[in-house]
Amino acid sequence: MRFRRAALTNPATWYLTFGLVALAGSMWAPYATALRTTRIESRGDEIASALIAAVRQWPDVIAPADVPVLLARFYALAERDGAFLGDLEVVEPPWSGTLLSLQNKHYLFQVAESPPPVDDPGTPGSVPAYEVMAWPRRRSGPAHSVFFHPANALAAYTRNLAQGYDGAGRDRPQPGAAQRRQALWEWTKSYYGQDDERWIVHNDR
Repeated sequence: MRFRRAALTNPATWYLTFGLVALAGSMWAPYATALRTTRIESRGDEIASALIAAVRQWPDVIAPADVPVLLARFYALAERDGAFLGDLEVVEPPWSGTLLSLQNKHYLFQVAESPPPVDDPGTPGSVPAYEVMAWPRRRSGPAHSVFFHPANALAAYTRNLAQGYDGAGRDRPQPGAAQRRQALWEWTKSYYGQDDERWIVHNDR
């Protein structure tokens, strides 16, 4: 009994205990941070995926008057797929060059027309290609990846290392920025966009 009391009052015991707790905390913190980042980025990708699914269901040009109906379709698809929408809100007015702008706690979203290629401007009266992009609201937050969901190509994402897209100001990605520089090599797993960012193709999107 006397030995046990001596051990509890010994400073070395307290230092050892504190060191073990600190070591366990230092090992758990990166794991917990990675789990949180994965959860937040997955939510951003799920919302972007539901947005482009709603766009693909639209048979014609999307006019500003059509946006409320498009938004209703998006909510129905997102809820069907189990996407978390509790903190999602519509931004009014939408950002310049976009049809629809939304935000949640960590991500910003935009639906816009993709600019046609310079060498193939399309035919008059044709339905334009649309795209959805999702990017971090703050550069210092837990969200890092940017997600690109075009209606006329495979979805892609980037770790956002070159451009550092964040916020709704001058660092917001512009429509068409994530489009391939060249239409060749569609089978490749990654490509460089118009923004010089390296984009990785989603195999399951």
